[in-house]
Amino acid sequence: MSPTSDVFQYVVFDKVYTSIGVGANEIMSGYFQCPVSGVYYFTITATQYYSYQLLVCLFKNGVQLPCVHADNLGQGRFRSASNSVIIDVQYGDTISVQSKGEYYSDTHEYTTFAGYLLYSTE
Repeated sequence: MSPTSDVFQYVVFDKVYTSIGVGANEIMSGYFQCPVSGVYYFTITATQYYSYQLLVCLFKNGVQLPCVHADNLGQGRFRSASNSVIIDVQYGDTISVQSKGEYYSDTHEYTTFAGYLLYSTE
């Protein structure tokens, strides 16, 4: 992925810590499909890769939601940023994490995504 890319790319997570129900299984493919209509809490934390700018956003059905931006301002260090949102979703809606720029992730999972149902509206 180019650090100067103007195109969002799906962030694919290779580890799921907790998965209750069926929705979280898809995050390893780049998206979360909501198994129940309701109000959800979603959060992202992203760490930019060494010397690049990074923009990471949540998307609901392809529509951009809150983002995080990290830039080391030429300091040669890693920077992290987090953001969260509470939104109403319908059964089958998809939530994805997409990035412009190089994000940092290794065995310590510096770039993360979490979401959970606050209450059902069904």
